[in-house]
Amino acid sequence: MNLITITTKNRTLRTTIEEQCQYPRQIIRRYWLKMTENKIKPLLLVDNGDGTSYSIALEGEVYLKLGEKFCERCGKRIPRESYEAVCIECYNKEAYKARRCIFEGPGEPYGKKCSKENPPCGNRENIIRCYGEHLVYIGRFGTIIKVGITSRKRSEGKYYRLIEQGLDEAIIMKGVATLKEALKIEATISEKFGIRTAIRFGEKVDEITKMPPEEKKKRKLDWHNWAEKLLALWPEKKITFLDLKGLWKDWEGKITPKKVFTPLELTGEVMLVKGNVLILKSKNEETKNKEKYYAINLSRLKGFELISEEELLWSIVESKERT
Repeated sequence: MNLITITTKNRTLRTTIEEQCQYPRQIIRRYWLKMTENKIKPLLLVDNGDGTSYSIALEGEVYLKLGEKFCERCGKRIPRESYEAVCIECYNKEAYKARRCIFEGPGEPYGKKCSKENPPCGNRENIIRCYGEHLVYIGRFGTIIKVGITSRKRSEGKYYRLIEQGLDEAIIMKGVATLKEALKIEATISEKFGIRTAIRFGEKVDEITKMPPEEKKKRKLDWHNWAEKLLALWPEKKITFLDLKGLWKDWEGKITPKKVFTPLELTGEVMLVKGNVLILKSKNEETKNKEKYYAINLSRLKGFELISEEELLWSIVESKERT
């Protein structure tokens, strides 16, 4: 029996050949929160290694075994604890540097100045990304407020980046021309108003599971106040408000989930998905049939190999033969 059973029709990945990991393995490419009729459908996108992929729905009962972790660029095995699915060698190669511009600034990974006419990466798609319109947002996750940026292209329609992070509400600044300007505004807001630029996974789990539902309902962003502050600094921008609370389920469990950063499997009933947080309820012989809850960081599953039962049995046979 193959453990990887909940799949959709194969489709071609929209990436260049250089970005595809051409190896005969099934590798988790990323998690994906698909919007269907104002509801979230959480999926894992799995790369077959031949340019095609399929999706696994993270709904109901799931049973997925995870193997080693591999670099998405060259296929080299990397530590399971690695946050990014890329090895050190590929991280420093020219092909990967353009992705680092999003965090470090246009041209910074190359140690050169970047312009639309003469970008050091020389990639047309990257030029569109770096010099296209961006959004700057102030978002709320539970009681935590953060500031962030995203490209307009990635945020059209359903504001996917904000949903991907599991935000409850967000104040959005439109009319930001480039990635460089967006990074500068983000840094100014963070410094001037004391707002962080990231929320750790463990903090998200605590916000989801430790705050009573009635307390959650009281939490709101004073977006009129924030809009006035932002327009005082950038009067030419447009400010809008986005309410995402209706997308997420409230945590109703009484047991605090155990935070798992490098899981060996995803086994159990899916209780909740919010942004990159997946909470599973497991009940098996090892736990003496007692209910156990586990919180998994979906962001860190990228690069893990999915293993079928047949492969596990072969591994056991090979191990016995060697001994």
